[in-house]
Amino acid sequence: MDPVELRVAMVRNNNATVCDMADVIKKSRVSFNKKRFGEVPFNVDEVLALSKALSLTLQDVNLIFFDSELRDGKMPAAASAKYSIAQGEEPCAV
Repeated sequence: MDPVELRVAMVRNNNATVCDMADVIKKSRVSFNKKRFGEVPFNVDEVLALSKALSLTLQDVNLIFFDSELRDGKMPAAASAKYSIAQGEEPCAV
């Protein structure tokens, strides 16, 4: 989470305030700031709502919310290895 880049995006978007962004994710100003400064993580719906409200690009979302850990639209290597299927194993039926 990069609070500085989030603030830059807020300024670019008509100087959006903390209260504006808290309203977008339907949280209090205090709750939004806890999320903004990494004390509490944003959930996926909140990231989506903020990215729409601030007209963020995929690169912006990656930089702000994922510390540029997402590469080429794929999971980071460590996460990918954790969730990959071992060679010879069959995936679970859905």
